[in-house]
Amino acid sequence: MVKTDKLLEEYWSVSEELYGIASSEETSANEFQKLSEMNDVYVLTAVALNPKTPVEILKRFYERYSGVGGTDEEMRIHIVNNPALTNKLLEDYSKNDKSVVVQQAAAKALERKIR
Repeated sequence: MVKTDKLLEEYWSVSEELYGIASSEETSANEFQKLSEMNDVYVLTAVALNPKTPVEILKRFYERYSGVGGTDEEMRIHIVNNPALTNKLLEDYSKNDKSVVVQQAAAKALERKIR
């Protein structure tokens, strides 16, 4: 139990540091790429929301989280609300996502961008 507690404490400490990097405007495209390959939803959410995340990474994220419901839909909602996403992608996602909730989020994000 003590070993588990220590490992969890270390994990959360590292996760918070990585979240900080993923949230930073100074993070490089190479760092975003590495962070995007993690399985830590906390860090991945920061990557999805960071306006400095390259569009290619956001597109791969969108494809990776293609399921219906739960974390997949939540992640796609984060992605469509990222201002780095192009109008063309937002239009596509607003029409073609399998989730009505994500379609609506993409449509609202596009509307905000065109105003």
